[in-house]
Amino acid sequence: KTQKMVYAPRGSEHPTRNIKTTKKEWQSFSLSDEDVLILAKYAIEIEKHYSKEAKQYRPMDIEWAKDGESGEIFIVQARPETVQSQKSKEENQVFEKFKFKNPNEKKEIILQGRAIGSKIGSGKVRIINDLEH
Repeated sequence: KTQKMVYAPRGSEHPTRNIKTTKKEWQSFSLSDEDVLILAKYAIEIEKHYSKEAKQYRPMDIEWAKDGESGEIFIVQARPETVQSQKSKEENQVFEKFKFKNPNEKKEIILQGRAIGSKIGSGKVRIINDLEH
């Protein structure tokens, strides 16, 4: 991100303001692995709750905030997801293409699957060849 929202000085007209991120911030992750696990837990619980209420699976669009002082994560809004679910089958099968830095270098596909977001993610990949693992 090129900017971040921070608390404004006390007595300001608005409680928050947007400021540019530093190069170091821009090149680093905003969330720790622990933060991601907390958000995943919240998302699962929220989807379970609303799916139970709807008596069918209900994917949710969940907005959250991380307190810049305490580091605590808050869910600020949850509503039924509408962007992906309203797309036609053909629209959901459109893939975004990315170019490799060294296109002639041979690469092996080690993992395929369905994205849950619209951008690139990162993290460890584990190949599990047997359900017992």
